[in-house]
Amino acid sequence: MPSHAKSSLEAGLVALKQGNYQTAIAQLEPIASSQSNGTASLQAQVGLVMAYARTGEVPKAIAISQNLIESNNPQVQEWATRALEHLTK
Repeated sequence: MPSHAKSSLEAGLVALKQGNYQTAIAQLEPIASSQSNGTASLQAQVGLVMAYARTGEVPKAIAISQNLIESNNPQVQEWATRALEHLTK
């Protein structure tokens, strides 16, 4: 993974943990939409689901969760399934 993508991912996840959701979204969106880096893209999408949910952008969070359910990673599938249950309540 290119180092700039890794640092953006880390910056986005740190912003998410600090409750700075708009910054997290700005950092994570380009990585999540990039098809090239598998794990980083998955991590960014998971972060975006959380950031969107916290900023009230639930439809966006649901859309990403639905994509993640189709992931090849069983842990990601399970997480996305649980996230969708919470988001659609």
